Amino acid sequence: MTVTQAPGAALGRPARTTQQTRRRAPIARYGLLATLLLAAAAAHAQETSPPATPLVPVLPELKRQTPLPILLPTHLPPLLGPAVYATAQGTPTSYTIRLESDPDCHQADVCFIGELKAQKGGTLSYPDPVQIDKVIQGRYQPAACGNTCSPPAIEWKMNGVLYTAQLTLRSRKPRDQRSEMLQVADSATRGGAR
Repeated sequence: MTVTQAPGAALGRPARTTQQTRRRAPIARYGLLATLLLAAAAAHAQETSPPATPLVPVLPELKRQTPLPILLPTHLPPLLGPAVYATAQGTPTSYTIRLESDPDCHQADVCFIGELKAQKGGTLSYPDPVQIDKVIQGRYQPAACGNTCSPPAIEWKMNGVLYTAQLTLRSRKPRDQRSEMLQVADSATRGGAR
């Protein structure tokens, strides 16, 4: 004949009755449910954050120009230049938001401080694999200088659309630049289509 001990009996603690265990189970379930609801509410609040301030003025016109889901970061890291001005252009299969340091730059290279792009059916091409928002595989291109210099860039695909962000960051450390570009991509994907 085998005798089984109740949990805790070997440690000198009184064993719980089945009735005590049943009473605690619903409380644990409600606690878990409350935790999940709070997490969902926090995620929703984060998703509905407005885009970064310089991007807000171009959004209405861009929505009229392209049917693509427009992903915009909720913040921009410190960029070179005293201010950031955005212009946008869209087509049925793409869009580009150009960021410049002067409102009357007219796309001259001297004013360029970044761009956010989308291309339907585009292909990932940057060398370094990165994970965006914990679930999306992307690619990163560090800043590079040869005949000309190019700022760091990050790209990822969602629903058949290639999204790219390239920004002239104030930070000069490669590790900081990578971190800031990942934050831009994370906030753009979490924000969802605008």
